Amino acid sequence: MILQIALRNLIQARRRSLFLGLALAADTLLLVLLLGLSNGLTDTMLRSAATQSSGHLNVSGFYKA
Repeated sequence: MILQIALRNLIQARRRSLFLGLALAADTLLLVLLLGLSNGLTDTMLRSAATQSSGHLNVSGFYKA
């Protein structure tokens, strides 16, 4: 019964439901993109720190063993 009422409410308020769906999709997309960027930066910083602390040389931006 409650699901029928909810479904009818969504059907009657199509524009509001569309805006709500678009807002949720945009927020999810932004969250995924920012988490990917954060993980990439963290991985790069850890790899760079490990490379430099192990005695590798940095010659014009390229790490040499």
